[in-house]
Amino acid sequence: MDRESILKKIDEYGEKNGLLCVLNRNYKEFITRDMEVRPMILYPGFYLDDYELYEEALKDVDTTSQRFVVIVANLVNFVAKKFGFYGDELTRQQILINGNVKKDGFVDAVSISEFIGKDAAMCVERSALLHNLLKLLDIDDVLIFGSFESKIQANSGKHCYNLVTTPKGKHALVDATNYTTVIIDGEEKFLPTIVQITDEEYEGLVKKETEYRLNLGHHLYHGEKKAVDWIYS
Repeated sequence: MDRESILKKIDEYGEKNGLLCVLNRNYKEFITRDMEVRPMILYPGFYLDDYELYEEALKDVDTTSQRFVVIVANLVNFVAKKFGFYGDELTRQQILINGNVKKDGFVDAVSISEFIGKDAAMCVERSALLHNLLKLLDIDDVLIFGSFESKIQANSGKHCYNLVTTPKGKHALVDATNYTTVIIDGEEKFLPTIVQITDEEYEGLVKKETEYRLNLGHHLYHGEKKAVDWIYS
């Protein structure tokens, strides 16, 4: 898909302008280049306006697999490589607060490109980019502004992630922020958090009736071995 086709698809099926933040709870449409995505309500956010990211992903990411979960895993891997495998909240805040100062002193949202390669992007930046990439491949996705409850951390917190639906109508939770690596046959493999969930769990997460629970940092409903088998078998 070339740039013109990407622009047309996103602009035709996305909402114009507007503000996307935690108050939205969930969002299903394309995020257009003039829609501000705000991780913190009181500070400026960012624009998904770097269309070279989409071109690069659609060109370089292997989306030919017959297995849906492999395509999603490859997209998450792309997002991680572009932003860096780890995020830093302080660096992120500095980019958002100081990034795009106008002549009159007004601070506007920054371009998503400001986060590339800086290990600054956190859950909202990663999940928002993944959301548009999934939709460009006609994969049904809901961007969730929710929360998590961790068994390995003392507190719960706000969290942004994706809920995808497979062509067969099955659902999966995709967390583009939390992942690990595993060794399979002597080779290190990237293991994203892609968790199969039931219809009831899907509806609960969309309506924010349930929390996403992090179990040992990843994989809520299945153990790591089962996740490895699902993605790499």
